[in-house]
Amino acid sequence: MVRLGHRDLLGSALDEVRQIWRLLLVAVLAVTLSACAPGTATLSPADPAGFFAGIWHGWIAPSALIAHLFDGDVRIYEVDNTGSCYDVASTIRVSLVSEASA
Repeated sequence: MVRLGHRDLLGSALDEVRQIWRLLLVAVLAVTLSACAPGTATLSPADPAGFFAGIWHGWIAPSALIAHLFDGDVRIYEVDNTGSCYDVASTIRVSLVSEASA
C-alpha cells in the first residue's frame, strides 16, 4: 500500500487548481479573440477591412474557426474588405501561424 504524505496531497491539489486556471484562461482568451473575429458586423462596405485587419484576422483564424462552430455569425474571413491587400495580409498571417505550429 502506497502512503501519500501531506506534501503529495498538497502538490496534487495545487496541480488541479493550476489546471482549472489554465482552462479558464483559454476560455477567456477564446471569447476575447472571437469578439474581434471577421464577420461580426463591425465593418461595412463603407468602412472595409484593410491590410492590418487582414493581419489580425489571419492571426485569430484558428480561434475564429472554433468560434464559428458554435456561433454561425462569426466568420473566418471578412467579406467587406479592401481586396488584394486584405487577402495578402490574411494569407501571410495564416501561413506564419500554421508554420509556427508545425
